[in-house]
Amino acid sequence: MKPFRLGALSLALLTAFALVGCDNSDEKLQAAAPAATTTAAQKAPEKPNAETLAKLAAASQGKPLTLLDASEVQLDGAATLVLTFSVPLNPDQDFAKTVHVVDKKSGKVDGAWELAPNLKELRLRHLEPNRNLVVTIERPLQALNKATFGTDYEKALTTRDVEPTVGFASRGSLLPGKVVEGLPVMALNVNNVDVNFYRVKPESLASFVSQWEYRNSLTNWESDNLLKMADLVYTGRFDLNPARNTREKLLLPLRDIKPLQQSGVYIAVMNQAGHYNYSNAATLFTLSDIGLSAHRYHNRLDIFTPEPGKRRRAIWRDRHAAER
Repeated sequence: MKPFRLGALSLALLTAFALVGCDNSDEKLQAAAPAATTTAAQKAPEKPNAETLAKLAAASQGKPLTLLDASEVQLDGAATLVLTFSVPLNPDQDFAKTVHVVDKKSGKVDGAWELAPNLKELRLRHLEPNRNLVVTIERPLQALNKATFGTDYEKALTTRDVEPTVGFASRGSLLPGKVVEGLPVMALNVNNVDVNFYRVKPESLASFVSQWEYRNSLTNWESDNLLKMADLVYTGRFDLNPARNTREKLLLPLRDIKPLQQSGVYIAVMNQAGHYNYSNAATLFTLSDIGLSAHRYHNRLDIFTPEPGKRRRAIWRDRHAAER
C-alpha cells in the first residue's frame, strides 16, 4: 500500500472513531429542498471602457477582419459555439443581424451572441447535442477598426453527441453536521436521482475503510460484501434539474433529512431515476462537528478541523509511523 494512501486511511479512521458517542442535535428540521446549484449564474462580460476600446482600435488599425476558427468548445460546462476573429469586433452592433446559426432540422437556433472580453470571440452557449448546424456570416459585420467582413461566409458543423451522466463530485467528504449544506454531485442532463444512504456500523468501520479504497462507484457484486458492514438508513429521490446541456455541480440537501442527523461514516449510492445499472455512482462521507482533514503538499502537511466543539482529548498519530 502506498504511504499516502495509508496515511489518508489513518486520518479517516481517526476521524471516524472520534465520532462514536457524539450527541445528536435536537433542533427542529425544515422541509427538504431540491438540489441547489453551486455555480454562479453566468454574467455577460462587461463592455471595455472608452480608453481600452481606443487602444484596441489603434492596435488593429489597417488589419482585415477575417474568421480564424469556428468550432464547438466546452465553456463553463456548456457546449458553446465559438467564432474567433482576427481583430476585435465593434461591440456596438447587433450581431444577430449579421451572424446566424440554423439547425438543418428545426430551423433558427435560439440564443444570444456573447462577445468575449477580448472582443475577438463570439460565443453561442448551450448547443443541443448531435445537431447539424449551418453558420453564416454576412458582409456588414464590423470590426472595431471599422473594417468589415467583406464576404458572405457559410460553414456546416455537427455538434457532439452528449450522454446524460451523473456522479459524485468527490471520492470522500468530511461534512460538519451542524452547518452541512449538502453532498456535491456533477450532473449533465439528468433531472432526478435516487440515492440510498448507508451508515457504516462502528464495529465494522476499520474493515470497511480498508476495503473501500477510494471508490467512486459500486457494482452489484461489490455491494453484496461491502454493504453487509452498513445499515440502510434513508432512501430518497432528489430533483437536480441542471441547466440543459450543461455539466453542473449541485448539492444534495442533507440538513433536513432526520435519519442523516446522526454523526457517523456514511456511504451514498446513486443512480439516475428510472435507470438501473450494474455499476452505480458511490461515495463515502463523514458527518461530524469534530474531525480532521489533511492536505499534503511537497514540504508540509496542512490539517484542518470543522466548526469547533467541546474540548476533547487530543489524539496524535505520527504520519511517518503510519507510512512504515
